[in-house]
Amino acid sequence: MADMKSPSSMRLEGNVAENWAKFKQRFTFYLEATEKTSKPDKTKVALLLGIMGEDCIEIYNNFKLSDEDSQKFDTVIDRFDKHFAPSTNTVIARYKFFNCRQQPSESIDSFINNLKTLAKDCKFEDQEESLVRDLLIMGIKDVNVKEKLLIDSELNLDKAINYCRAKETSQNEIKLMQEGGNSLKTEINAVKYNKKNTKPMVLDASSAFLQIPLAEESSKLCTIATPFGRYCFCRLPYGLASSPEVYQKAIDNIFSGLEGILVYIDDILVYGKTEEEHDIRLKSVLDMARKQGLNLSKEKSQIKVNSVKYLGYNLTSEGLSVNVDKIKAISEYKSPENKAELQREEAIYVADALSRAPGSDVLNTPFLEAGAATVHAVLTSSKEKTEQLQQATEEDPELSMVKTYLKEGWPSSIQHLTPEVRPYWNIKSEIHHYEGLLFLGRRTIIPKAMREEVLMKLHVAHQGITSCQRKAKNTLYWPNLMEDIKKMVECCQTCQAYQRSNTRQPLIPHEVPTLPWENIGIDFLYVNGDEFLQVIDYHSKFIEVKKVSSKTAEYIVSALKQIFRTHGIPR
Repeated sequence: MADMKSPSSMRLEGNVAENWAKFKQRFTFYLEATEKTSKPDKTKVALLLGIMGEDCIEIYNNFKLSDEDSQKFDTVIDRFDKHFAPSTNTVIARYKFFNCRQQPSESIDSFINNLKTLAKDCKFEDQEESLVRDLLIMGIKDVNVKEKLLIDSELNLDKAINYCRAKETSQNEIKLMQEGGNSLKTEINAVKYNKKNTKPMVLDASSAFLQIPLAEESSKLCTIATPFGRYCFCRLPYGLASSPEVYQKAIDNIFSGLEGILVYIDDILVYGKTEEEHDIRLKSVLDMARKQGLNLSKEKSQIKVNSVKYLGYNLTSEGLSVNVDKIKAISEYKSPENKAELQREEAIYVADALSRAPGSDVLNTPFLEAGAATVHAVLTSSKEKTEQLQQATEEDPELSMVKTYLKEGWPSSIQHLTPEVRPYWNIKSEIHHYEGLLFLGRRTIIPKAMREEVLMKLHVAHQGITSCQRKAKNTLYWPNLMEDIKKMVECCQTCQAYQRSNTRQPLIPHEVPTLPWENIGIDFLYVNGDEFLQVIDYHSKFIEVKKVSSKTAEYIVSALKQIFRTHGIPR
């Protein structure tokens, strides 16, 4: 047995006292199996610390033992016993013992071992065996077995254990014999029945974060200032960036080991292949929540309904479906009906943060690939759209001739070109071909078949002529592109309906007069509901204002004559 594998390292998580007891037992078995019990204490101490792990070595160093005691195996074991010994509370231990009951999926042996383990810390002394027997009878889930045990007036613990084991074994054998019939028909019927009665379930934790107590150091960090003084949070507060992660870790630790559940923050989904399996798992979840003191919200929990909402989806017996509430804003989105709504819609999408994100790859051919990438500025960057653009370029007679001239050379004179290709004569030196597409510098040359679609995408936000031309200037090209954009915007019914009805008139310059009151300007002024006649001298910029009650020609002429009596008649 010299080659026997050493035990695993000591776990410092969970119930440390129980972990230490199990590790010490495994290590004792290991020493006996490998015939190392007779080795010197120094060797056994070194072997113990090497197997326990680095964290336990730090604990050992903090013992501050003398050189002589640090080499004594029994002394080291005794110090670890004292360090890992739990601070037992007899009242709490007895409370757990008297409330222990057999779980639906728990075997009788597991239940008995659990009772004996809990009884060790209760200090029952000579009454321990009789109390374990009593709790076995009270906590067993099978009512028939419980009645049978109560009949025997001379029942002891061993007889009770033997009868419970025999009953459990016989029930398993009978169940196995009953499954020997028409298994195919049974399975088919079971699938129909379970599918018909499938009911998903989601449990919701009440005041989720506030159920997590904070350590003293963390509580001080969560201090808030109020008009009445400073206060510390004793529970995990909402609003902290780390609160969801802390709560998720705590809830995972609570339900770790349980099957058939999915936990995301405060939503707990319970599922099972059959309704019976589902109910057993639900019972385990509720028992664990009760044991750990986790409060669940009855109002928010969805118990045995036809459909439950979980993480943005509807879960039913038929599978997953989209939660309509999550896409309601998109499905019921209305087209803009006025200028303000149109401007607000244009400001929703800010593509600059996405398009200018730094890339990790370095382009080997920056000039050509930058030109190819401009296709995505207008067209969808899917493989299908790229192939569609390549196909349209291949089938376009005009661009096909341009590609031919690129390969075989251009004619010596523009007169030898057809009218469709002549617009490309002056820019022939800047045109190049790459992966089935034509480019003018970094601008993509669009074939005729797709020009209308590109124009629609340029004007999808109903921007003006200048904005659309600016967008296309650095990415697209075809002959008369700017004129086509102008015609499209001018013919857009939506733009015509919501364009400014009172456009700003251009300023008309005039000569500055050489004499006062030689040339004047007349206009109407409105202040607080009253109308005024305003006359301004273009030489001195002097303003004469007169309140008027009417804007008829006779009344205005009369008012002007009164002003002219003071300053004279303009020339």
